[in-house]
Order: sequence, then structure tokens, then C-alpha cells
Amino acid sequence: MKKFLRILGLTVGCGLLALLIGHTLALVYTGRLLESELAARRAQGLPNTFQDLAMPRLSDDENSAAMLERALPWAEGINQQLADVIAADDCDESELGPEAAAKVAALSDAYARLLPLVRAAVEAEHYQSRTIGTMRKYSHAILSQRLLDQTSKLRTIPRALRLRSRQLVADEQYEEAFDSLMLGLSLARILRHEPTIIGYLLATAYANDTKVAMARLMAKYPLSSSQRQRLEQELALHDDLTIACEGLQSEAIFGMAMLDDLSQSRVARPLTQYWQYQYLRDAATWNDRLQQGPHAFDEANSSTTRGFPVSILIPALDAFSRAAYTDIARTRCLRALIALQATLETHPDAVPTIDSLGLSGNATRDPFSQEPLHLKQVDEGWLIYSVGRDGVDQGGDFEKEADLGYLLPVSSPETPAP
Repeated sequence: MKKFLRILGLTVGCGLLALLIGHTLALVYTGRLLESELAARRAQGLPNTFQDLAMPRLSDDENSAAMLERALPWAEGINQQLADVIAADDCDESELGPEAAAKVAALSDAYARLLPLVRAAVEAEHYQSRTIGTMRKYSHAILSQRLLDQTSKLRTIPRALRLRSRQLVADEQYEEAFDSLMLGLSLARILRHEPTIIGYLLATAYANDTKVAMARLMAKYPLSSSQRQRLEQELALHDDLTIACEGLQSEAIFGMAMLDDLSQSRVARPLTQYWQYQYLRDAATWNDRLQQGPHAFDEANSSTTRGFPVSILIPALDAFSRAAYTDIARTRCLRALIALQATLETHPDAVPTIDSLGLSGNATRDPFSQEPLHLKQVDEGWLIYSVGRDGVDQGGDFEKEADLGYLLPVSSPETPAP
């Protein structure tokens, strides 16, 4: 019996020693794999931690985000005062009703404090998230909550601007409405620098709403040549996936934090490090995939992303990609609409084609079909549109975004803006 127990003890001891050695070897091996991938990202200038996004640390005078933080109390106050207007059905229309417009106009003093701060933020050269700038090392759950809280607060600023532009349109103050919408477009562009996919998507949603509002304004108010030039210059900055790529890479950091939360002990650390290695290997391809087209993240066409943990992100990455290309499509349609309005102003009897609008390069190319955008005349005016996410030409049907684009009515004011 004693001999049996000694043998059993030796067996168990040797087994535990083998497990310990195996675990140590696995920890070292997966650690080296992970470090090699982190080093490769560093060599490409890609961030590996949220602290990387906050370097070099910007002063408040250089940072758009710090200026917007000073604007937040005014925007939050405006939103509180207009809570009933925001909740009303007509808040989703291009114009506010008379009563709602009067309520917005009554807050002119608050807007007088808000607008200079927003303009200063837009004119600053750099944006560094205030949430990221104050972070050290937090769990995935805390990171998630803090970023969502910050994004929710920042949404109050574009919402306040959106209400003001609608009030100005309702009061037929079209020049002021144009300036307000221009400020909103610029703000949406810089807000896309908020990290993670969610931050980018929320800013893009506001940008698309503002582009729709601008197209509706153009239906009432033909822009002057200087206004068209300003709008074209701003939209050219939107016709770029660079900021979207930044959002993807900040999402990679967020995913690393999530995986860290899965293992708080050394026992599971080798597996976690291997998952992180796989995750970063795939994240290194995200920017290239995004540039390939709106369907590049489709799981069926991406054999390298079918295992855990990347597979659980495929739906989000695919939705992100399509949203980014939807924004590009709307941007190009609006750029074409500007050129069309200019053409019809100088040649009212012309029958323009999409190729005759004077836009160069990809500015008239539909990102979903890689064919030219559609331009056709209908009874109501001129339609410019993209075939949208399904790639099927529905003849300019904008219901439920079957197609994406805008209508320029035939009957528009004869006197252009000064």
C-alpha cells in the first residue's frame, strides 16, 4: 500500500510538474507571438493601448475635444430647454413648426455662447478624446461605459446645432441656415475621431442627417458660387476613409482590453495571449479590407476571421464598413448635387449627365457598384443617387434607403444667394 501511494504521489507530482512546465512554455511562446504582433503594429505606427492614443498629450488650447468640453454645458442646457421639441415628431423633419421654431429662437443667448466654442473646436487642428487622455488602465467594462457616456454627452452639441439650423430654415433665414449646417458638417467630421466603432458611427449618423438637411436647403435656396466652393471643400474631407481606419484601429485596442478581462489569472493567460495574437493579426488587415469595398468584412469571403475571437466581431465590422460607404455615397451624391445646381444655373436648358458635371476622379463613382452615380430627370426635378447597400438600382427610391441620394426640384428660387 505504501509503495502504491509513493508511486501515485510520484505520478501526480510528475504530472503537475509537466503541467507547470507546459504552462510556462505556453506562456512564453504565446507571449512572444503577441509581442511580435505588438512590435509589428508599433513599426507601422498603429496604437496598441489607449495610452498610445493620448500621445503626444495635447494642451487644452490645441485640442478640439477640450474646447467641445467647454461647450457641453451650453449644449446640455439647450437640449434640456428643448426636451419637448426633441421628443416631438416634427423634430425628425427638415423644418420645425412655428411653435417649435419660436422655442429654439428664444434661446439665442445660449446659442451665442455655444457657437463660438464650437467654431473654435472646428478650427483647431487636432482632436484627442478627453476620455482617453485621462485614462490609465481600466477594465473593458469601465472603458466601455466611460466611452459611451462621453459619446452620449457629445451628441448634445450636434443636436443643438441641428435644431438651430431647422429653426433658421423655418424662419427663411437661409444664409444663416447654410452657415449652421456647414458648422454641423465640420463638427461631425472631427467627432469621428472619438475612439471605437461606436464613436465613429454616431458621428457619421449626424453627418448624414446634416447632408440630408443641406440637400433640402438647396432645394429652397440656390447656393452662391462661394457657398458651393465652401461646401465642396468640406465634403471633399468627408470623401475619405482615413478617419474610419483610425476608428477601426482604436476598436482593436478596445478588443484587447476585452480579452484581458477574460483572464485575470495566470492559468488562462497563455490562451488569452494566443487569442490576442490572433486578434491583432486580423486587426492588421482591417484597414486594407475597408479600402477594398463595403462588403470586404463579409464572413463568407474572409476565411481568416472565422475563429474566436474575431468571428464575434464580424457583424459589427461588416456593419461599420457598410455605414462608412453609405456616408461616402451620400457625400458624393451631395457633391454631384452642388455641381448640378451650378450647371443648371448657368445653362438652364441643358440636359446634363453625371460625367458633364466637372467633378474629377472618384467623386462621381458609386462606392457600392463602382459605376458612375445615377443622374436622371423626373417630373419633380433631378435625382442623383447611389444604388445603396444591396447594389440594386431601384430607380431612385429613397424609402428605407433602397437607394441613397437627393432630389433637386425643378422649381427653386430664381435669385441666387449673394
